[in-house]
Amino acid sequence: MDAATSLSIAAVFISAISAGITLFGYIRDKSKIIAWSEVVYDKSKSLDNPPPCFYLKIVNIGRRPIVLTDIEKIGKNGRWRNPLAEPELDKPIDTVLKEKKIKDIFSTKNTSKVLQEAEFFEASYDLEDFRFEVFSFDDDKLVEATNFFIMDILGKKYPVRNAKKNISVMLAHNANEQ
Repeated sequence: MDAATSLSIAAVFISAISAGITLFGYIRDKSKIIAWSEVVYDKSKSLDNPPPCFYLKIVNIGRRPIVLTDIEKIGKNGRWRNPLAEPELDKPIDTVLKEKKIKDIFSTKNTSKVLQEAEFFEASYDLEDFRFEVFSFDDDKLVEATNFFIMDILGKKYPVRNAKKNISVMLAHNANEQ
């Protein structure tokens, strides 16, 4: 084999290695979160029949910050979204509404969460709060959520692990209370 052929083969191998490293970097830089749910029982309120609490947990496992905007709820008869976070108000809502427009208070800037690399977000819903999260009205029909997804600012959906099972657990406990 002459020097020109050896040099060409070496160049192909170096190019392939470079392409592999570039592809690996691209894959690692993509936005990635893990979202899951848990049901925890609050035994401080009752030892015999402790009320459940639904936890939504999200962690950014990507290398870039990500802006999370909504929780999308999927039901048998519809789907809807709610903001991931409530706006932080330094005054009572009625006072703030006199000073600012409602669209400014509930803008994406005020109702989103920015998660940096390896940052964690957690939201908890007791039984009363959970009822507001899982039920909605669509065309005057009551719709019940059966699954949750997290939405980012670009519209990408991330499934919430164990959401179906934990929604059922919370609703079953809710039915037993009534």
